[in-house]
Amino acid sequence: MVGGTANYAYYLHAPSHPLDGGGIFDGTVHAIGWNDKWVVARVVRLASCDPNGWYLLDLQSGLVTGPLPKPLARHDERRWHIHVVSPAKVFKEKSAWSSIFTGSPLGCRVP
Repeated sequence: MVGGTANYAYYLHAPSHPLDGGGIFDGTVHAIGWNDKWVVARVVRLASCDPNGWYLLDLQSGLVTGPLPKPLARHDERRWHIHVVSPAKVFKEKSAWSSIFTGSPLGCRVP
């Protein structure tokens, strides 16, 4: 689940992941994009000792990798066929973000 606007915090949760404070990325999501294999998100981690940055979620294995060594650039979005948007936009379009986990072993949670 992703939710909110500028004054809200956004988290990504899946039914197979425990409902803890930080979601799958253990932090707040500030930008998000996906394709049929990956979710990519710019994350501010909850623990100040954990690095903020761009993280990848493998939809088949559920493994999170990151932070990426460099910021996600527009040419990366085109190469991976991922369009990155604000979490507020995704939250407003439930059909868009419910498709994040479609076909994934992680499942999907729609509020």
